[in-house]
Amino acid sequence: TTKQPAFVVDLDLRYLFRTGAGPVESHARLVGAGPWDGIEVTLTDVSTGQITTLAYARAVP
Repeated sequence: TTKQPAFVVDLDLRYLFRTGAGPVESHARLVGAGPWDGIEVTLTDVSTGQITTLAYARAVP
């Protein structure tokens, strides 16, 4: 891991469905092995099990 500042240079947000009753749960996973590769975040409505939002981001020093 690195402790230097990073700046988001790529950001892709996709709103797929409206959240119903909630709550919303988040999960993140790295999309690569390098320290500056992207990350994928999913938001899931726990009451329906449906993914509501997908986010992809990449940061550089």
